[in-house]
Amino acid sequence: MARKLFEKGDSISLPAGIGATHLQTSNASRPRTAIGGMAQFVVDESKVRLELESLRAKYEKHEGAKPARLLDPRKIKPSQWANRHEDSFLSEEFINLRAEIENAGGNVQAIKVRPLLAETVEQERRKDAKRLAKLSEKGGVEPFNPPYEYEIVFGHRRHRACLDLGIPVLALIEETTEQELFIDMDRENRLRADLSPWEQGMMYAKALDRGLFPSNARLASAVGRDTGVIGKALALARLPSSVVDAFPTPLEIQYRWAKPLTDRLLADPEAVTHRARDLKGSEKNFSAKEVFELLTLEPAIFSDEKNQPVSKSENLVTKVDELSGKILIGHRGKNMATLSTDSKGRAMVRFKTAMTSSNREALVKLIQEFFDQQS
Repeated sequence: MARKLFEKGDSISLPAGIGATHLQTSNASRPRTAIGGMAQFVVDESKVRLELESLRAKYEKHEGAKPARLLDPRKIKPSQWANRHEDSFLSEEFINLRAEIENAGGNVQAIKVRPLLAETVEQERRKDAKRLAKLSEKGGVEPFNPPYEYEIVFGHRRHRACLDLGIPVLALIEETTEQELFIDMDRENRLRADLSPWEQGMMYAKALDRGLFPSNARLASAVGRDTGVIGKALALARLPSSVVDAFPTPLEIQYRWAKPLTDRLLADPEAVTHRARDLKGSEKNFSAKEVFELLTLEPAIFSDEKNQPVSKSENLVTKVDELSGKILIGHRGKNMATLSTDSKGRAMVRFKTAMTSSNREALVKLIQEFFDQQS
């Protein structure tokens, strides 16, 4: 039996490179006694344990963290809830942010994006192909712009800065629902560069109008804000565009102006919108506060030359509007009509209330008498 084992051992051929010297070295490193073997095992186990503890400590530092990647900012689109007015990208604060990102070689604080559905990406590709085809037919050339693959959850300003600079943007990629996206964006904005009251209102109004939240209360609960603040923001968002355009920029409209502006619009919408158009077309550069004060002025109280209140029994009283140069025609203390002239001196009278047929006939007679007196 032993002879057969020796014969089998002699027939084994070792791989190249493993010779007697290697076997001697290998055998030399092995413990020769049971106690030595146990001691060697304890040493080896201790090394493995130390290495395992080191790896575990490194892992714990990153446990729960989400990996960030550098993405082409051209492949990332703003979400439908994007809430920054274009004026915010012209502000000194944004210019400083862009300069800081440029000096750092990129955004140190990652933005958050979610991947677009494959069907959406394909739709974007087709739309881009059609657009480029039409442009090519007209002989135009446009720089290559890859189709969108991601949508911003938060970090619109950092994304815009990297896009302007033409550098990759550091981004976390995570699947996110529509409501989660909205809530994350709202909270991130308040932690970093809070939106202006008007921008905030537009964001909330859009969420309610599109059915993302069923009520103001549910919206307030989701974003962790007081319903009163939500109400003021929404009131600013619901202002007529003519009123918003009267301000130098909507970013300067304040929360505390919501109720006075709304009250004046409810009391006399025509007067407020007319004054707003006058303010927008004025050559004077009014501040936001001045615009607010002019829009919320009470109706003109006409007075006589001695600055005494006009009694209801008195007849026609006029007053010049210093803002527009128009003549406000009053009767019994109320504004009844406005007389204005164009650059060529041609006059136009606008009555505050609709005229009946008998009123029009009487007015025509007065105008005829006026020309008779002039001739």
